[in-house]
Amino acid sequence: MHHPPRHSELAAKILNDPDYIPTREEYKQICECKEARNFLHPEEAEPLYPAGSLVKIRGGHYLYRGKLGVVVKVQKDTRVFPSNPGVFLYSVLPQGMRDVMPYSEKDLKLMETNE
Repeated sequence: MHHPPRHSELAAKILNDPDYIPTREEYKQICECKEARNFLHPEEAEPLYPAGSLVKIRGGHYLYRGKLGVVVKVQKDTRVFPSNPGVFLYSVLPQGMRDVMPYSEKDLKLMETNE
């Protein structure tokens, strides 16, 4: 697998070895990260990419993958999936396009800007 899920090796170690006790840092990596907090408390979830953020499009239609875009609007995803409560939908204006396209968080990556 080229891009395994985050912390999959650590999770496998914890699940498969009953004597394994994770360190404090490992516990924080898995249980106290922003994604875990958003999953456990979806009502308190905040978007990873606020409106106005410059993002790189990683998923969605192949014509837009790899392009830069600007987040125009953020809204809660009203479709409810047990695996992702508290997920946001982002309206992104891809570089060189006139219309905004909807994307989920997993399809976007924040671009660093020099200020």
